[in-house]
Amino acid sequence: MKKFGYFALIAVLLGTSAFAEKQTNQATLRDVQPTNFGPAKKKHQQYDLSILVPGRSYQCRTPDNRNFNATDFLVGSMITFTANGKSGEVKTAAGKKEKCTITRVEDAPTQ
Repeated sequence: MKKFGYFALIAVLLGTSAFAEKQTNQATLRDVQPTNFGPAKKKHQQYDLSILVPGRSYQCRTPDNRNFNATDFLVGSMITFTANGKSGEVKTAAGKKEKCTITRVEDAPTQ
């Protein structure tokens, strides 16, 4: 009986983020910054992307095992942002795509 109680507690705590639905929105790329994180022997530089969708603001980090060309992602441009739990994908109007890990979500300030 105790095992069921622990399982139910874990399911409730993890259920909301683990089963989050996939959301695709038009967004504005607010900022692209290189990170200064991790060992010096990494093959590729990681970047933090700040993304503003209607009602929310996302912080997303590119993986360190893929090459990211920051000049393909113009700050202030319109992008398509797909959020699926903790993973995200950014797509430009030119068709360039990049996967990223969502590190922060906040309610966007109303203007």
